[in-house]
Amino acid sequence: MPLSARHRTVEQRRREALELELRRFVDFGTLLDRRTRRYLAAILQQRAMGTPAPLLQPTDEADDESLDATYTIYFTRALDNLFDHEHLVDLCRAQGTVGLEVATETLRWMRRTLNTLDRDDPHAEERARLGQVAGLPLTRFIATQRTVLSELAQWYTAEQIDVEFYQSTLAEACPAHRRPTAPEAERVERLLHDLLSNWDALLSAKRLTEQMGHLTEARDRFTRQLHARIDEHKQVRNVLSPFVDYLDRGWDLSREMWDQADLDLLKEYADLLEDEADLRRLAELLGRMHDAETQSEEEELSRTIHAERWVSDPSQRTEIVGIRTSNELPYVLTSEFALSGDPLLEDRFLQKLADKRLLSFAFSDRRRVVDSQSITERHTHTRRRVKGPFILCVDTSYSMAGDAERLAKVLAFGILRVAIEEDREAYLINFSVQIRTMDLRNVGRNLDALASFLRMSFHGGTDVTLAFTEAIQKLDDGRYADADVLVVSDFIMLRMSAGVLDDVRSHQHNNGTRFHALTFQDRPSTELQGCFDTVWASDPSEPGTITELAAQLQNVCSTGDRAR
Repeated sequence: MPLSARHRTVEQRRREALELELRRFVDFGTLLDRRTRRYLAAILQQRAMGTPAPLLQPTDEADDESLDATYTIYFTRALDNLFDHEHLVDLCRAQGTVGLEVATETLRWMRRTLNTLDRDDPHAEERARLGQVAGLPLTRFIATQRTVLSELAQWYTAEQIDVEFYQSTLAEACPAHRRPTAPEAERVERLLHDLLSNWDALLSAKRLTEQMGHLTEARDRFTRQLHARIDEHKQVRNVLSPFVDYLDRGWDLSREMWDQADLDLLKEYADLLEDEADLRRLAELLGRMHDAETQSEEEELSRTIHAERWVSDPSQRTEIVGIRTSNELPYVLTSEFALSGDPLLEDRFLQKLADKRLLSFAFSDRRRVVDSQSITERHTHTRRRVKGPFILCVDTSYSMAGDAERLAKVLAFGILRVAIEEDREAYLINFSVQIRTMDLRNVGRNLDALASFLRMSFHGGTDVTLAFTEAIQKLDDGRYADADVLVVSDFIMLRMSAGVLDDVRSHQHNNGTRFHALTFQDRPSTELQGCFDTVWASDPSEPGTITELAAQLQNVCSTGDRAR
């Protein structure tokens, strides 16, 4: 069966959500480099959707941009482990919206996980201290070297960083009480570079080890959640196999798992419907009372086109991208300031300052701008409507208990299957002395409510007025304006109010609404019988009742077809 327009809308909405997650993950991630994020997104799309990933152009292509091997290998293996499920890949390929949802949720998981690691850094203070020391002028570092080395001795063992070696070597290279000479400054610069390199490597290794542990826990939790959802989805498909296209609309990792007892109950009714051929035929005939129609529609659509571009922004200094020459002292390298500390080289420093030739950090200064344009388009098209909606009213009073209750529940379940199989709107109203309603359009999200109806015990008295009032309100709703109404009851009830009867007749006369009744006892009163276009009466305890009802309904449908 081809996908309905509503199903295509769901798929388009999920495709847009995936594209948004791709842009967020690739362009605005912080922990991994852009090429790694783009590579992981491409792998995910390939696994979940079976198609080549769309090319997301990066905002820049630096020659020295390289894959972060550690994280790349980890997340690649995580995706392999995630899709190592016997049904996941088949489900994603067979039902496109599920593949889109799995890809989107996985991207969100990776983005949230990376953001959490980047935000919850237990070594943030040490990393800030490392950056502070790296930015100190050489003379300032010499003056504070004892404090820096004392801090390192608290964070690392002697096997990791030999603090005593650096203390003795720095003291020997340049005394702390005077300005260093050029040779001394050069030697201290080399020692400082070596110290900072070792410090950065140890800090990165320590942080990476802890992050890998957190990543493994997060991966295992997400994998268990996704695999449990796949197993549940397979079980529900076995129960509701005639309309699997609807199931992926209820695919949502954020909702709770369905109760196993609910799934077992649905399976019981599905098996019962399959075993009872006459019952299945009756449910199908009841669900197909309304013929398809052809209609022309004119609609006006407004859409907004968003175009993204990057513009230079001199007010921002976001990222160091290299080295340049300038006379901007706040951004001059510390090695250049070493010249000013030597009387013999001070003139050289001043000359480079005047000529704007001091080596300085180069920054990338730009921001993303989104341009929006609204466009209004008018479309006129003719389409063949899927068979119209219907409203099912089921009497759940005490007098319906027994065979009538069982038959009413099975018929409701069977009619629901037909409605979903043919992509029709369906609305269920349970009534006794009060009403309970359920919109059956989103069966993928309402399986628990459907199971609750099938499990409930019939009790209380009967008041059909509430059910008819609710049905008329739905008929006044644009989505159910051309619905058929089917009432399943024993019609042991009080009189219906005159106002409701007038509303029923008004809908029949002005809107062509058809009201059908299926009763398991005597026919309804003359007053109520006049409300219905068709009334079928039967005794559920008598053998052959279902066959007789199906034959009657088939005759009505055939007569209507010949009349048209």
